[in-house]
Amino acid sequence: MAESARALEAAGADFIVITCNDVHRFVPAIAPSLSIPFLHIAHETAKAIKAGGFGRAAILGVRKTMEGDFYPEILCRYGIEAIIPDEVQKASIHDSIYADLVRNRFTDDTRARYVSIIDALRARGADCVIFACTEIPLLLSPEQSPLPAFSTTELHCAAAVEVALMTRAP
Repeated sequence: MAESARALEAAGADFIVITCNDVHRFVPAIAPSLSIPFLHIAHETAKAIKAGGFGRAAILGVRKTMEGDFYPEILCRYGIEAIIPDEVQKASIHDSIYADLVRNRFTDDTRARYVSIIDALRARGADCVIFACTEIPLLLSPEQSPLPAFSTTELHCAAAVEVALMTRAP
């Protein structure tokens, strides 16, 4: 990843966007060796959550994203508490992502399981939910979520376009 980032920098990129949530855990190790910034997916998500007035965000994604510290640390900088699914919920989410969602299988049963997990996280105090995996918004729309939902993919893409237009502006 570091080699690819350096290649993008050498090719004239103004900034780097990584579309995978999980891979952002490596950004702190790579960023200091570059002169161009990463557009960090968790920062963009935290900004949107803060702007929406929320303060306790549930995180759904692959196990490394849910268990890692980069989302909780970045959310904390914005005054937002991270709510992590319990072990059974984490296993269900993680397994469904690799067994179904990445294989383009989106079933009503899986959707109902996610709604149930989000309901349980709301009962634990979450006031919004982060869809911190590219495939989750393909399964569950924000309208189907029991809590206000933040799609990291959508937020990151919008931020990348905004930054690119500002960087390239005449």
